Amino acid sequence: MSKIELLTNIIKNSQVLQTSNFILGLLFCASLVQPGAFAQSIDEVIVTARQQSESILDVPATVQTFSSEEIENASIDRPRDFIMMTPGLSQVQTLEVGDMQVQVRGINSGRDTESSVALVIDGIVVTNPNALNQEMDNMEQIEVLKGPQGAIYGRNALAGAIVLNTKKPPEEFEGSFEIGYGNNGKTKGAFGIGGSISDNVRASLRYHFFEEDGYAVNTFLNCDGCETDFRDYGIVARAIVDTSSGELDFKARYSEVDAGSLAFNASLALIDAAALNPLFYADPNDHEFVYINRNDPTNEQETLNVSVKGVFDTSMGELTAYLAHNDAKNYFLGAGTSNAFGIYNANPLCLSEYNSAATNGDRPVPAPFFYVPGNIGASFLPPYPPISCGGYQYQQRDQEDTSFEMRLSSSQDQDLRWMIGVNYIDVDRQLVVAYSGDLGLGASPRGFNPTAGPNPTDLLYDDNLLSEVKAIFGNIEYNLSDTLEVGLALRYDEEKRDVNNNVPRLNPQTPGFGAFGVPVCTATPCNYFINPYYNANPTALSIPSRSETFDQLQPKLSLNYRPYDNITYFASYGVGFRSGGFNSQGTTATLNQFFGNLQLADGTNNLNDLKDSFEKEVSKAFEIGFKSRLLENTLALNGAIYITDTEDMQDFSFFAGPFGSLRVVTNIDEAEIQGAEIDFKYRATEELSIYGGFGYTDTEITAYSTRPYTAGNKLPYIPETTATFGAEYVSQLGNDWQLTSRLDVMYTGETFFSPVQSGRIPNFFTAFGFGDGEFSLQKRDSYSIGNLNFVATNGDWTINLWSKNFTDEDYLEEVIPAPEFGGSFIHDSYGESYGINISRKF
Repeated sequence: MSKIELLTNIIKNSQVLQTSNFILGLLFCASLVQPGAFAQSIDEVIVTARQQSESILDVPATVQTFSSEEIENASIDRPRDFIMMTPGLSQVQTLEVGDMQVQVRGINSGRDTESSVALVIDGIVVTNPNALNQEMDNMEQIEVLKGPQGAIYGRNALAGAIVLNTKKPPEEFEGSFEIGYGNNGKTKGAFGIGGSISDNVRASLRYHFFEEDGYAVNTFLNCDGCETDFRDYGIVARAIVDTSSGELDFKARYSEVDAGSLAFNASLALIDAAALNPLFYADPNDHEFVYINRNDPTNEQETLNVSVKGVFDTSMGELTAYLAHNDAKNYFLGAGTSNAFGIYNANPLCLSEYNSAATNGDRPVPAPFFYVPGNIGASFLPPYPPISCGGYQYQQRDQEDTSFEMRLSSSQDQDLRWMIGVNYIDVDRQLVVAYSGDLGLGASPRGFNPTAGPNPTDLLYDDNLLSEVKAIFGNIEYNLSDTLEVGLALRYDEEKRDVNNNVPRLNPQTPGFGAFGVPVCTATPCNYFINPYYNANPTALSIPSRSETFDQLQPKLSLNYRPYDNITYFASYGVGFRSGGFNSQGTTATLNQFFGNLQLADGTNNLNDLKDSFEKEVSKAFEIGFKSRLLENTLALNGAIYITDTEDMQDFSFFAGPFGSLRVVTNIDEAEIQGAEIDFKYRATEELSIYGGFGYTDTEITAYSTRPYTAGNKLPYIPETTATFGAEYVSQLGNDWQLTSRLDVMYTGETFFSPVQSGRIPNFFTAFGFGDGEFSLQKRDSYSIGNLNFVATNGDWTINLWSKNFTDEDYLEEVIPAPEFGGSFIHDSYGESYGINISRKF
């Protein structure tokens, strides 16, 4: 289908047409309405999303910004806060602190892949995809740039870019502190100082912390929030050195996170077994969450970021260069998910605890899971149980990377403007996934533990993933007239990836390990190994290394037409990509061994074309839109329509089975995305501002070779509609104090989290009489949440009374289907939170 035909289909689409008519209606009404008495005009917004400072009206793309004042008044503390306030964006953050997935216009960042959204902090592109979910402390401005930005930022910017600009060290000495308290044991604080330390050097130092007990109550351990607690500590030092021709910007940041993890329950989708108990086929949105994990799950992250950036005026133009190094260590450890497969049923501690729980009833499990006294083989145990039969799961994702970029750009005060540059990135990442036994001795947080260890390892994937990225890029912008600008950007990225496996050729380390109490090591020597690659290749002494190179040319053509000072029309076409990569080696052997015989009613397999690697993802996007400042610059009204074709979209899948658990990336061969967005901000009076936005995204999987039967379904993790609406009112409290009252309401539409969304799917338990699975209920219902803020300030002191989700809306944060398991792993929402923050400037 041609782009013109697809655009015609979009316009014919009723939802998009309704949105377009709504936009035109607002423009017409705006031309008739007069601004309120004494209304102030909306401030001009300057953005840096295209690596240069310019008016937002001059950018031929959709950009949403949040100023430092808006960040404070809306209590934007973490990325999820501003993402939910941006039409066309959504997010999921459940498993661990670094596991944040961002969805932009139908493209999901995904687990275990590179990000689809470029993250730029103070002009430096951050390579680690886990870096986004950090405290939004000391922010000057947040910019969200939608659509493929590969021509500017390179690989992994196919959905857009998030630009975070922090406050620079001030010229004069100043300082500030902040303290805050809230429900669920929330405590936060920050302290910062800064100023000039010589004629040409200014510096700042800032420390922040945040602590929270969380919302989940573990009824077995009798602890509040031990699965959702969160501790975040960070310190940032920054110095700017002025030179005769520019400046050098030095920055160092260190942070630690100590948190809970794995706060999931299971929701089954066994439609045939519902005759035995309706909870075998239940709507997860009606689920009553119960936390009975016998182990306190933990997630620890340690991050160091150092960088230097220079900007200099030269005879040829402005020269910008940076060198950055990042070192992040991250792991989580918690109870296992595969207890229903009885892999530790032969373990003496498991048997002892099971018999006690089944007989005495002192460790109940939620229905439809059950014990059978005296017969552990006939039981059906849940994930994360109150007994040791679940074992442990451990995942480690460490990354150390170094990046360098240099670019030269012309003056912006001329009709022909240009920029050229080069980029180099070196990445060393270690990915470890392990499953181990629970001997009642605690757990050692590492991949391999021997039989003599507290949690002997029975399944292990351990790979070093090395990447070397080289890129050259440039762009030209030319004023064809006083009102029309044309731009062409071009970037070529080449990424060489290597993977080296660290798993030795060893047998499972826990005595008696094996599905349903049947040990896998009954022969001597044992012919079963901790990595299934050796099972499929019994003569192999090691797992071979692999290497592959991914490259892509990423052009972007744009037009910006500004017939009046207050109205801009723009159009763009761009290509974006993210590199392919490698799953844990042994993935294909594992899935073929345990699920290779599962077939649909038509005789085709559940899973097809499995690989230990995944291909690069390429998107091609077209966008047309407008930006306007109306009613004497008191109304900002913006809108856009877009279409995107994707090839080999990277999709995360989760598997649980007799092997433990496994995370796999596959490629959705082809998908189509189309949508529309609108946002506005209206300064009704000097005191009152009203703002909002609406995003509509229609997605369709057109081909998926791994699961061909899902063609025609929606893309996972993408809500069809997102919307936000709010109002802010400013009033005076006496002569010195000002009160800002703000209400934000945000809506997220129904969301599937897997390509599997309907139809009967056989699973591992089908052979045991539980029948097929059916996943039409395994989705998140639409939901709305509201935030309230009351911010009083006199310029020095600021007091903020805030509440997020003040109606305590109950919704699911995530639903992770595991079709071959016969159900999903679901995560509850965070519920209402509220508190008070007090800050002082000096």
